[in-house]
Amino acid sequence: MALLDSVASKTGLALAIVISILFGAAAVLYSFFGTDQSKVDTEFFITARNTQPVHRIAWSFFAGSMGAWVLYGPAAFVSDPTYGTGYLGLIAYALFTGLPLVMLAFMGTYLRKNVPHATSIASYGRWRFGTGIELLIMIIVVLNLGIALLAEYSAIGGIFQDFFGVPSWVPILVVGIVTMSYTATGGLYVSIVTDQWQAIMALVLFAITIIYMGVSFHGTSLPKLPDYLGATTVGWQSFITLGISLISATFFSEAMWQRVWAAESERSLRIGAIIGSSMSTVVVAVFGLGSMLAYWSGRATADDNSNFGYFLAFRDLNGYTSAAILVVVILIAVIMNESAVDSFQNAITDAVVSVFGSFGVKFPTMGARLLVILFNVPIMYIGTLGLSVLGVFLIGNMITTCMFFPLVAGLIPALNRIISSFSVCLACLFSFFSVMVYGKIMTGDISTGLLTYFYTVYDVNAFLTASVSSIVWLVVFTGIDLAFRKLTGREMPNLPFPSKAALAFSTRKSIVEVPEAQGPRIA
Repeated sequence: MALLDSVASKTGLALAIVISILFGAAAVLYSFFGTDQSKVDTEFFITARNTQPVHRIAWSFFAGSMGAWVLYGPAAFVSDPTYGTGYLGLIAYALFTGLPLVMLAFMGTYLRKNVPHATSIASYGRWRFGTGIELLIMIIVVLNLGIALLAEYSAIGGIFQDFFGVPSWVPILVVGIVTMSYTATGGLYVSIVTDQWQAIMALVLFAITIIYMGVSFHGTSLPKLPDYLGATTVGWQSFITLGISLISATFFSEAMWQRVWAAESERSLRIGAIIGSSMSTVVVAVFGLGSMLAYWSGRATADDNSNFGYFLAFRDLNGYTSAAILVVVILIAVIMNESAVDSFQNAITDAVVSVFGSFGVKFPTMGARLLVILFNVPIMYIGTLGLSVLGVFLIGNMITTCMFFPLVAGLIPALNRIISSFSVCLACLFSFFSVMVYGKIMTGDISTGLLTYFYTVYDVNAFLTASVSSIVWLVVFTGIDLAFRKLTGREMPNLPFPSKAALAFSTRKSIVEVPEAQGPRIA
């Protein structure tokens, strides 16, 4: 059953599909006529290395962190009468949407200097810990990106199904094909260029929201703030759950690391990240505030689906919703969705091609383009199943939280002779087991615990268990590793490996050779 009337639904659906296709066509044309295809080798296709000025990096960080999820996720997280986190959750959500981008930029500055030809965060794993950790990072990166891509497909599918009354596979198929077409032809460079167009649309929606809310709520006498929208315990806890989960997930988001490699300088990277982060924080705050105002004013009630909280803010006091405004909002949401989708598509391809290349596998540019399609088709299908957007995100958030601290410890030079791939790998694994044990204790059953804390509930204790246990296990296994090495006379950890040039890429014009590491290294 569509939430818009028949005429508005048909008109909105037609406009959404036409705009999506026109946008994709413009991007494909730009990929052919706006770039010199003869110079697009595999490395440039996945990194656009050192080509993007500060303004494009800023737009790209901002657009990459936006998507249809920003109209769904914050609304339910903040305003749901049952599990909503209130205004504290809104502050936390907005803050930790932007802050991880700045964190990544400063980490990226370090890696650009030490691993200047890195093509993926997995390249860091190989440089710092060796092949085993490189493969582990690639698996987690692909899983994390697949989950993020799935969440975007699920979000746009849900919007079309609920507002236009069409099956979710319709928008998923359209968005998937359109984004794959220009991603496969233009790679990261074109994705970053189109990010500027998509970011402008996000700001237009931001302006529409500000203006409409200002006019609509002007002079309105709001009742007392409901308790669930106030300073609640779960609201305070959200600073921990979202802080840990979003920082961890961003570290494993190749979509954001690609901006690190693409920036023309460290200065462009840092300034661009700060600008993009600030815009992301403000926009998410306003979208979440719209949902909060809808419930506070009574325009939305406990009987409404909290996922629609932002859209319900466009109701008037009589419960009437302007179809024209909603259609415009949804049209812009489609473009924002494409922005996030093409970023994830590029990033998945980057991660896989980079790891293959590090083993000397010659990956032609056409092969990278085919990977874009190969990884997207099954994710598009799963997106039609109507999974919970927050639930899908939770899977990735919990897994990346288990691994974040052990792997980030490798960025600390003082620990180069202390932490090894052995201790890092086991710390990540046992952190995951610790969350399983916590779930068993709290629910009485392992499978129920996994479902609860990996898909259903953003539980502060579960996230603390994952993060704290990963640090504790890292210390424990590092101690065991060092003691064993000392007792057996083995060399202490001697990492990182000397930086390896990009990877071995097969292009139309040349092959980039990978120098061998000099001397033995003990991982």
